[in-house]
Amino acid sequence: MPDLTEKTLEEFAAGLASKAPVPGGGGAAAYSASMAAALCAMACRLTSGKKQFEACEAEIQELLARSDSISARLCELVSEDAAVFEPLSKAWKIPKDDPSRAGIMEECTLRAASVPMETLRLCAETARICAELMDGKVTELMVSDAGTACELARGAAAASLFNVEVNTASLRDRAAAEELNAEAARLYRECEELTASVFRAVTERLKR
Repeated sequence: MPDLTEKTLEEFAAGLASKAPVPGGGGAAAYSASMAAALCAMACRLTSGKKQFEACEAEIQELLARSDSISARLCELVSEDAAVFEPLSKAWKIPKDDPSRAGIMEECTLRAASVPMETLRLCAETARICAELMDGKVTELMVSDAGTACELARGAAAASLFNVEVNTASLRDRAAAEELNAEAARLYRECEELTASVFRAVTERLKR
């Protein structure tokens, strides 16, 4: 499986538009979320060192480190999403009368759900960072970028929720499925709430 992060933006978009099974929605979600975290990192870097933010410089540096780490991990998840789909697509082709099919399908489906689940967790973490930035830790010039980051994170969270649920729908272990669904729904609600708060803060500050 090729490393999708080595593709240019145009190549990645062309891959999404093609008939190829990957990249797909899960990879697009991770890609978008990575851009959101990268915007947070940019906002931190362009705020760091400003005299009026001296009192919270340590907090800004901590947010920067978190943003960089999240963005890097989400880039990895773009390719990991494609990697976990490959064995699942092969499992679908196992004859239905093969006694090993159900177990293989279950294992592959759980693995396929794990990547959008991790993406969703990182989307929520990115939204938290955006909210922290809006709490007096970002310059006025970076307010719109922090807001953009949060909106991207929320959109990627919704896409990741869909990709968790499309996999859990076919799990035989319904207890495991419901546990994943509950966590995914909780994280998405958190993203929604944080994004609404950030949206209000951004629009108010831009009107000053």
